[in-house]
Amino acid sequence: MKSMGRLSARRVLLAPAYVLHQYAYRDTSRIVEVFTSEYGRLTLFARGANAPKSTLRGVLRPFQRMLVSWSGRGEACQLMTAEIDGLMTNLAPAD
Repeated sequence: MKSMGRLSARRVLLAPAYVLHQYAYRDTSRIVEVFTSEYGRLTLFARGANAPKSTLRGVLRPFQRMLVSWSGRGEACQLMTAEIDGLMTNLAPAD
């Protein structure tokens, strides 16, 4: 019988999200804060996102609408894929 206190692993595929913030984690990874309408604010680990050949390197842009897939349990999960949803947006510089 499973303990009631344990969280089961979950996998979410292609959920619409916006990148709120990201920062470096170890040598080639990033910690990415995203917001989704269905799951709220999430912390995702993007392993290898800073590597030269990473598909995530140019995609994880602030305030860009994207589709993200992740897996894991608890508060911080593993980002599996991310892709831009629609046209790429560019924020205007502040005056």
